[in-house]
Amino acid sequence: MATPDRPPGAQPGPPGPSPGRFTRRRLPLPFGGTHAWLDAVLTLMVIIGLATVPLVVGTAVYSSQTRIAHAQSAERHQVTARLVTDAREIPQRARNGGPDLQDARVSWTNERGDTATGTARVPTGTREGSEVRIWVNRSGSVTDPPLSRPSAMATAWLTGGLMASLVIGAALGTRRVLVVLLDRRRYRHWEAEWEQVEPEWSGRARG
Repeated sequence: MATPDRPPGAQPGPPGPSPGRFTRRRLPLPFGGTHAWLDAVLTLMVIIGLATVPLVVGTAVYSSQTRIAHAQSAERHQVTARLVTDAREIPQRARNGGPDLQDARVSWTNERGDTATGTARVPTGTREGSEVRIWVNRSGSVTDPPLSRPSAMATAWLTGGLMASLVIGAALGTRRVLVVLLDRRRYRHWEAEWEQVEPEWSGRARG
C-alpha cells in the first residue's frame, strides 16, 4: 500500500512507541514453582516423620510401661481375703470394662501370720464371709493390680497415633506459615516491578 503524501511544509511527528519496547518488558511472576517445591519437601518430611517418629516414641513408651509393669509385679502379690461386710452399695464400673465393682472391707492373713484388714474393690453383690483375691504391696497395704502387657501396648499405640497426628499437624502449620511469608515476598516483588513497568505501559496507553 502506498504511503499518503504529507501536506507541504508538514513536519514528521514523533516516532510512535516501538512494539518491541513493551514485549521485552513483562511483569515477572517470581517464585512460580516455589509452592510446588515446598509441597514436595513437606510431603517428603511427612513421610519420613510418619515412618520414624511414631515408631520411635511408641517403642520408647512401650519399653517404659513394660519396666513399670515388671517393677509393680515384683512389688505386688495376690492374697486370698475374706469380706467382713457386704458389697451392696451403688456399683462403680471397672476401668477395664469388667464387672461392676464396689469398695468393701476385707481381712486376710499377712506373711507374718497376723490378720490384716483393708478396703478392696470387689464385685458388687459379694456377701460377707466370701473369699476374694486382692492385691497387696510389700508393706501389706491393699493396692491396684500391676500394669498388664495389653495396657502397656495400648498406651504405646495411643502415643504413637498422637505423634503421627502431631507430625501431620506440624507439617500443615509449617506450610501455612511459609506460604504466607512467600506470598508477602512475592507481592512486594510485584509492586517493585510494577513501579518500573507501569510508566512504560501508561505511555503506550497514551500513545
